[in-house]
Amino acid sequence: MAQRYQNGHLRVAKRKCGPDVWEYLWREQGPDGKRRQRTLTGNVQKLPSHREAMNQIHMLRMNVNQEAPVTPFVTFQALVDHYCQTEILAENKTEKTRKTYRVYLHRWILPKWGSAYLHLIKPIAVEQWLRSLEGLCDGSKAKIRNIMSAVFSHAIRFEIADKNPITSVRQSVKRTSVPVILDANELHRLFNELGPRERAMIMIEALTGIRRSELMGLKWTDVDFIGSRIEITRSVVDQAVGKCKTEASQ
Repeated sequence: MAQRYQNGHLRVAKRKCGPDVWEYLWREQGPDGKRRQRTLTGNVQKLPSHREAMNQIHMLRMNVNQEAPVTPFVTFQALVDHYCQTEILAENKTEKTRKTYRVYLHRWILPKWGSAYLHLIKPIAVEQWLRSLEGLCDGSKAKIRNIMSAVFSHAIRFEIADKNPITSVRQSVKRTSVPVILDANELHRLFNELGPRERAMIMIEALTGIRRSELMGLKWTDVDFIGSRIEITRSVVDQAVGKCKTEASQ
């Protein structure tokens, strides 16, 4: 049976949270021979008219009927929109992780790279840009690099891009200062300034090394005084109760 010619469908999709987006839908044959619907999104604020949106996806519309589609011209902003809809909302990500990703994307990454086409984002350019970010520690710069890499890995998975340029970006995560560690005498002096509840929290933190979020999630029922055991089963981040960050933590 001959394949039916398709132009795809462009529409404005309403969002409960955030601005509306353009959605371009088409069907594409996968490796198993089955045809599945694909979706690409665009920013309505940057592309206010239907004609501008159609011009943005012109290359993609030319390739949707080819057996081996050519990677279309997609901006990093459009890719991030797709990533946010499918990955950030995934159940395996905590609310804290989602919030962190959004902050880094909207404060630093998108203002610089949002309008750039994917094939024009090069490792050296990203590396030089990271070095120019004054006031950010190496750990924060590494977080930016890792988020950009995750977005490009998402593009490869959904066949929006065929390579991840961020894998070649070098960024140190070395601390610029040595952490301050309290000794036993300093802890005793600190205890004298605290009430019973805060003293118990500091004692648990000092002797177990659990995360602050896990400390905030502790209940009396988690403490087994007879068995000398503390159960770490939850964490509290930004007043939201959730699971522990990793299985090792729990």
